[in-house]
Amino acid sequence: MLQQYAGHLNSIRWRRWFARPFYEVMSDAIVWTGETNKVTPVRLIWALRPVFHYRTGLILGEQRRFPDEWQLGLKLFPRWVGFHPSHCRPSPRLAEIYRVGKAALQRDLEKLDNNLNA
Repeated sequence: MLQQYAGHLNSIRWRRWFARPFYEVMSDAIVWTGETNKVTPVRLIWALRPVFHYRTGLILGEQRRFPDEWQLGLKLFPRWVGFHPSHCRPSPRLAEIYRVGKAALQRDLEKLDNNLNA
């Protein structure tokens, strides 16, 4: 999938002023709104999840799974905005966005569990 859409991802190369990072549950990662566009296939977004997950490890300063997928992405679509240095280096601000998002997910799951078991 990543190979099939490498050209599409390379075409998403400019950071947008309005793009914002957010916690993405399915990847357990930080993702920016401008890293895909309205024509990006959903199946490609699913295929990018390991790349998002690994990159978040770089942001948090921790080792994470999927280094091979990260390297494949760097090789196939090196111009993609998701590889911009500001998206890939340790950042206390981005780490906080990650932690707040993950904590909110945990709270929501606990509430759901409590409601189901009530």
